[in-house]
Amino acid sequence: MTDKAVHEKDVLREAFPDARQLLCQWHVVTWLKKQAARLAGPVKKEVKGLLSLMVYAKTDEEYGYAKGAMLEKLGGNDSHPLYNIFMENWDNSQDDWVSFKRGNVPHLTNNTNNRIESKWGKIKDVIKDTFSIDELLSTLITLQEYAEDQYIDEYHRVGGRPSGLCEDEELSSLALQISKFAFNLVSEQYAFANGGSADYEVELGSPCKASIKSPRTGNAYEVSTMRSKCDCIFMNTCLLPCRHVMFVRNHCNYETVIPPMRSFSTRWIVHSPVNNIAERDVARGGLKQITCSALSQQSPVSTTDMYIEAKAVAEKIIDRMALQSTPTYRVALQWLQDFYGALNSGDVIEFSQREATFLGLSQVSSVGATRLSQNVVCRLRVPTLC
Repeated sequence: MTDKAVHEKDVLREAFPDARQLLCQWHVVTWLKKQAARLAGPVKKEVKGLLSLMVYAKTDEEYGYAKGAMLEKLGGNDSHPLYNIFMENWDNSQDDWVSFKRGNVPHLTNNTNNRIESKWGKIKDVIKDTFSIDELLSTLITLQEYAEDQYIDEYHRVGGRPSGLCEDEELSSLALQISKFAFNLVSEQYAFANGGSADYEVELGSPCKASIKSPRTGNAYEVSTMRSKCDCIFMNTCLLPCRHVMFVRNHCNYETVIPPMRSFSTRWIVHSPVNNIAERDVARGGLKQITCSALSQQSPVSTTDMYIEAKAVAEKIIDRMALQSTPTYRVALQWLQDFYGALNSGDVIEFSQREATFLGLSQVSSVGATRLSQNVVCRLRVPTLC
């Protein structure tokens, strides 16, 4: 994301030929308003507002209305200098700066480069123009290591339930798993999906597909009930579940309104292993393609019941593992650690379907109703733990 400097765009295009370049909307609005500053007072304010409306237009109709209104304010003169500059330099590059034209790019609601420029300003407070190359590199490396240490500390920090939340079980559970920024975005969509203003009409046509339309605005969207995915701007730009997906799930009586964690991009999951920079470089992220049943087959289970049932099973496992031989115990412990990793990253289904092979186990003796196992030479598909 750059400002309007053409030389920057050319350099980036040469270095990253396959990348999509966007313009910083703050710089665009600032530049356009400077051009309108030359107009007369009453017209100037209205034209500035219309220019901003074009930058943040959410539909082609909204953009066309603002452009037509601007021409009208300029006296309908299509040879006006401001209108000529706009048509020659901006109207032909809408994909770079108009909001609805960049709705298929995962910019995560970040439409300016002001944050990056702010970081540069803070670095300049530390780095002096009198530094030698060695001093410059040493300082930059130190700052990078300090930032990485802060990130790792935050990654391993044990979080808690955010204050100020309502007692909604789905939101309370979600708040413990994703970042605060992502949670705020999802909770807003959740409120819209469950609120009285959600007047969508849902049509379940083809398998695993749903068409959703608002009779008030006329906006229509296509929702994949199998992948919990929608073609709206929010989901394509933020990689998070939108109000349309949640509304359809609620309409179709799914177990939860919010999609399961395996449908979230791993970049938002706080303790996902892929976000641990101490182990590997962080990937660019993306939206997982998952498959789930179209309708709920079982009654919902509350968070309290989940905790009680899982704890009871965990206590049984602990009792049985304490009676195993050391080799068997180590095999079982490794399996549990792998299961926890899959549970934490949202890959439980893949974990349960994998055909992993490892050193087999066989029964050698019994103590009461408990069977003990030891390692044998043969290899089995699944370990036997009872």
